[in-house]
Amino acid sequence: MIFSVRAFDSYGKKIRLTVNARDPQELTAYLSHCRLEPLAIKETSFPETFFLRKDKLSPSELVEILESLYLVIKSGIPLSSGLQELTEDTDSPAVRNILNRISFRISSGDSFSSACESCGGAFGETVLSLIRIGEETGRLDSTLKDASNHVQRMTDLKSGIRQALVYPAFAFFSLLAALIFWLVYVMPQMADTFRVFEAELPPVTIAVLRISGFLGVYGIPLLTVLAAAAVLVVYIRKIDSSFRLKTDSAMLKLPVAGNIVFMFNLAFFAEYIRLMTGAGLPLYRALSVMENSFGNTVFSKAVKGIMESVSCGASFSASMAKEKLFPPLLVRMVNIGEQTGHLTEQLETAAEHYLERAERTAKNISKVLEPAVIGFVGLFMLIIFIALLSPVFSLISGIK
Repeated sequence: MIFSVRAFDSYGKKIRLTVNARDPQELTAYLSHCRLEPLAIKETSFPETFFLRKDKLSPSELVEILESLYLVIKSGIPLSSGLQELTEDTDSPAVRNILNRISFRISSGDSFSSACESCGGAFGETVLSLIRIGEETGRLDSTLKDASNHVQRMTDLKSGIRQALVYPAFAFFSLLAALIFWLVYVMPQMADTFRVFEAELPPVTIAVLRISGFLGVYGIPLLTVLAAAAVLVVYIRKIDSSFRLKTDSAMLKLPVAGNIVFMFNLAFFAEYIRLMTGAGLPLYRALSVMENSFGNTVFSKAVKGIMESVSCGASFSASMAKEKLFPPLLVRMVNIGEQTGHLTEQLETAAEHYLERAERTAKNISKVLEPAVIGFVGLFMLIIFIALLSPVFSLISGIK
C-alpha cells in the first residue's frame, strides 16, 4: 500500500512524503520512528501512483549514502544510532527518506541488506549484490567502500561522455532548426518573389524549393510518423527480446558511440567480476548476479553463455573466448590471472585500462565531430547562398 502523507517533522516544518507500507499499522509505526506528526494521510489510488515521486537517488546522493554508511560501520558506531545521526546530518530529502526507511526496517528486525532492498530501486542491483556479499562475508565496510567507488567511477565516465557530446549536439540541433526555418518559412516567401519577377531559377534553387514545398505539405505528418516510429521501436524493445538484441548489436557497430558503449561495458564487466570475486563470491554466482545488470543485451547474452560453459567445467577465460565478444587482450589477462591465482588483480588492471580508453574516447568525441559539424555548416550555408543569390543575380542582370 502506498500512502501520501503531510506531516510536521521534528523541527516543526511541514513536509509531504510518500510511504510504502504493508498496512496502516506499519505506516503509523514508521511515522513514529521518524518522529513525524501526521496532519493528513491518504491512501493513493492506482492511477495516482504513476505521478508520485519514486525513491530514486541521484548518483551523488547514492555515493553520499554509501560513504556515510561505510564511515559508520568502519568506525564501530552502532548502526541504529549511526543511521539516526546521518538522517539528522543530511540536507537532502531523498537521502533522509532512504535512511529513515533503512533505520525503520532494521529496528523492525530486518537485516541490513533486506532493509536496503525495501527501498525499491534506489540502490540498484549491483550495489545491493555487494551489500549482500559484505553481510555474508563479514566485510560490509569494505564492500560499501567498493560500491561507492564503483558508482563514482561509472558516474564520472557517463558525465564525461555527456559533456563531450554537449557541443556537437548543440551545434547539430541548432543547425537543424535553422535549416527547417529556412525551408519552411523563408523559401516559400522567396519563391513567390521569384514567380512575380519570372526569374530564371538554377537547378539548386529548384531542388531547394521542391524540398521546401514537400516539407510545407508533409512536414507535420512526417514528424508524426517519425515520433510514432521511435515510440514503437522503444515499445518493441521492451516486449521482444530478439529485437532488442538486434538493436543493441547494431548500436555496438556505430562508428564513435558504439566504441564508447563497447568499452564502457567491457570496463563494467571486468569491474563487476573483480568486485564480486574480491568480496568472496564464487565466480558462477557473480556471473548470475551480473547477467541482468547490463543495459546492453549483447553482453547479457555473452554472460549467460559464459555461465553455461563454466557450469560444464570450462575455465573462465576459455568461456570468454568462446563468446567471440571479448578482446583477445582481456581474455589473455583473465587466463594469466587464473593460472597465477591473481584473477582479481588482473581484472582490476583490465577495468582500469578499458575505463581509461572509454574516457579518452569520450574526451576526443568533440575533436572528432568538430570537423564534421563545421563541414556540414559550411555545406548548408553554401547551398542556401547559391539557392537564394543565384536568382537574385539573374534578376539584377536582367534589369541592367
